[in-house]
Amino acid sequence: MTSLSFPSPSRTSRSPLPSSPSIIHLMLKDAIIRLRATGYSVVSLALRVKYVEFSELKSMTIFALDDTAIFSGGGNAYLANFRYHVVPNKRLTAAELVSLQPMASLTTMDPGNNLVVTTGGGGGPLAPMKINYVKITTIDLLHNSRIVIHGVSSPFPHMHHHQPYDEDSSFDHEIKRSNCDHLDLNRGTCEVEAEVPAGPQSRVDVDNHRGL
Repeated sequence: MTSLSFPSPSRTSRSPLPSSPSIIHLMLKDAIIRLRATGYSVVSLALRVKYVEFSELKSMTIFALDDTAIFSGGGNAYLANFRYHVVPNKRLTAAELVSLQPMASLTTMDPGNNLVVTTGGGGGPLAPMKINYVKITTIDLLHNSRIVIHGVSSPFPHMHHHQPYDEDSSFDHEIKRSNCDHLDLNRGTCEVEAEVPAGPQSRVDVDNHRGL
């Protein structure tokens, strides 16, 4: 009888054991479960849809809209621009968020479109912190070792600044104004018109009168 024998596999020839899930994978799953249990099931679902993309990040800050607000009419603008509500590779805790100064800019996962702090933190209930003119309702809604989530009152509109008179005029001056001039929640845009300088207009009027 002929017998067959197989060499025992050496340490070097063994296939490597599958690596354990990375920390960011675990933290994403943690956030998905906890959001679903606390009234943010739509945001939880959005994280599941973007799971592969977001698992490539080291950390993140997410600005979340609760289910009530989404089903009350803000859902389309929020979900269509979900990546605009995520700050990649930056874990902004409560203390770090409220310490941001007005005009501070935050990079988002929507290329070329940043968030802007329009009202700084620390003002209390009568003067809540605002980003893109939207109120931050809940700070540190959820956090773990890689992810921080803050609640917002409505979707962030994209900021568009019009400067018809002077291309070098101050951006700072424009975002200090309290409201959007043209807010379109369906498109998710906030347009801020530059104020018309009073001086040049008065000179034009004088010149026109002299020409009559």
